[in-house]
Amino acid sequence: MFKPIYNPKKTYEENFKEGPFGMYGNQKIYKEKGEPKYEFLGQRVYLPFGIPSGPLINGNYVKAALDKGYDLVEYKDTRTRKYPCHPLPNIVPLNCTGKLTLKKAEKGLVVTTKYKRPISITNSFGVPSMDPAYWQNDLREVVKYAKKGQVVIGGIQGTFPTKGGFKAYMEDFVQMAKLMMETKVKVIELNLSCPNEGVGRLLCH
Repeated sequence: MFKPIYNPKKTYEENFKEGPFGMYGNQKIYKEKGEPKYEFLGQRVYLPFGIPSGPLINGNYVKAALDKGYDLVEYKDTRTRKYPCHPLPNIVPLNCTGKLTLKKAEKGLVVTTKYKRPISITNSFGVPSMDPAYWQNDLREVVKYAKKGQVVIGGIQGTFPTKGGFKAYMEDFVQMAKLMMETKVKVIELNLSCPNEGVGRLLCH
């Protein structure tokens, strides 16, 4: 049975310390041949395909994805301060037959306990983050680890302040971008619309 890189039955903290899991936990390394043929935001890659922000919660996960041949991998969103993860469950499978359409979603969805293919899931993590002292060093190592034709992307998340409103929120995003630049990543993605932040805190609004 296929085992995912992130174990949904374990806590975020357990996954952080013990993962990655499944085939990503072995030592097999995929080696590319020839030269990168494609371009992604000015960077040469073998294939403009990879893993976005989400399951790659620290350097060990990113390295595992790079080893398996993914050329675009994103280090999970980071913040200017340590931020906790929502309690379990963080991932639950949905009982959905056929395509998950907006019409079906409007009627409400039912969760189940079994993960089976084809699978539909929902999740709630809350965009957790370690403090910069940890993730900057962790990310620097990953950037150096990437091979020819591979790009490590740094994901950033602003933290809504208790005081200062929108101006302070923007300042936190700016500070976050500066911290991320110090890691030498070549591409940065801003998280502007994560529903875990709540409608009143989405920068896209």
